[in-house]
Amino acid sequence: MAYQNIAVVLNANAGTERSYRYLNEFIGRIAVYQTSTQDDLDTVANEIISNNVEIVAVVGGDGTQYHTYNTLLRVAKQLEREVPKIAIIGEGTGNAVAYSVNAFSPKKQLQWMLENGTEVPLRVIPLVGARFDESEETYFTWAGCGLDAMILNDYKTVKSKGGLFSKGLPGYIRAGLFTSSKRVINGDLGDMQDSTAS
Repeated sequence: MAYQNIAVVLNANAGTERSYRYLNEFIGRIAVYQTSTQDDLDTVANEIISNNVEIVAVVGGDGTQYHTYNTLLRVAKQLEREVPKIAIIGEGTGNAVAYSVNAFSPKKQLQWMLENGTEVPLRVIPLVGARFDESEETYFTWAGCGLDAMILNDYKTVKSKGGLFSKGLPGYIRAGLFTSSKRVINGDLGDMQDSTAS
């Protein structure tokens, strides 16, 4: 029997054409949410938690996985509800978490979830809590937290402006050393989830 209590959260900035193609097949059977900002993710998380969705398939890279999980956790605490199970679908530049659970057959994964529902096998992934300021803890695994996506986004900006050392490896180095590193030092991490590569 089909299991309807599943939602897909897609980072629209990370979504590839392939993601959109396979997700179109599931619209109507699974709730599909596209997010491109933290505000979008907050709204989606509120809807998911309020509707007691049990499985959330997160489509994106490591940064998207972490931002989505931490947002769902925060909203669940606020609403005093359970955090849904997370299904990982790797579609970003940094996919260490997806590699660790072999999560690279999205169409098959979603079809299997629809057919098997709550019988989805779980793999526990240890999380490490980190506190960057006075806010609540943020949870990560051993993998990246979206910095690779930020550097890629900054590289695209450097490349679009042109000039000396703007393309290829020199462009990446220039973006990382002179743009991304300054943002990290200044605490300007706001678009890590919004990056075109997360």
